[in-house]
Amino acid sequence: MESSSEENWVKDLHEFVSHWEEKVANIKEKRLGSQECTEIADLFQKDQEVLLSRRPVGVSDDHVFVKLQPLANKLDASLAMALCSDVQRPEE
Repeated sequence: MESSSEENWVKDLHEFVSHWEEKVANIKEKRLGSQECTEIADLFQKDQEVLLSRRPVGVSDDHVFVKLQPLANKLDASLAMALCSDVQRPEE
């Protein structure tokens, strides 16, 4: 049975994922410059580090990896698409 701190942290993990899923969805619709992409990636990394620093010992690495890795991959792909859409193509 999970302790209350583990349950609270898992709830925080789900809220983190939901928050960043929404941000990723919004990024897909934008055109961003490299500086903006860097700032978003840095913010995600900082938020993730804060979350992970509070992780109780009883929460397995596998549980965390299953939730965060796909999200990080989606964010990377969305930022790449947003950055590519901002690149001006030479007129032919």
